[in-house]
Amino acid sequence: MTRGHYPPQAGHPGVNKMYRSMRRWFCWESMLVDVYVFVANCVHCARNSVGKRRKTNNLMTFPPTEPLTDWCMDWLGPLPRTKTGNEHLLVIVDRFSKIARAIPLQRIDAKAIAAALFDHGVAAYGPPSTMLSGNGPQFRSTFF
Repeated sequence: MTRGHYPPQAGHPGVNKMYRSMRRWFCWESMLVDVYVFVANCVHCARNSVGKRRKTNNLMTFPPTEPLTDWCMDWLGPLPRTKTGNEHLLVIVDRFSKIARAIPLQRIDAKAIAAALFDHGVAAYGPPSTMLSGNGPQFRSTFF
């Protein structure tokens, strides 16, 4: 088993590969159990093994159908303060055309974000049919 597991050309195969390669030449009653125990006690395999990944489903997104109807928005900051006192940005992106609009803000409360959204987003492009936003308290507020 040492010759089938440790040489560089073997490359520390796992239990299944090692058992398949050994059963071509050898056969004994508890061979599968012995191979499993041998691989389980290999220090190099234990050190380099990667744990099992949790299976997750793929993220199902809803694709945009036409320009300027599906928007994503979030705020960015705090950034260095400008001369006019702005230190945050409201970023609005159209999901279809990827047009991005960055609106400077002094505050990031629900009233300031809603005012900037209507003054710079809705006034320029019309109201969207869907909005996707960060789950911040500004976007979850009853005012917004």
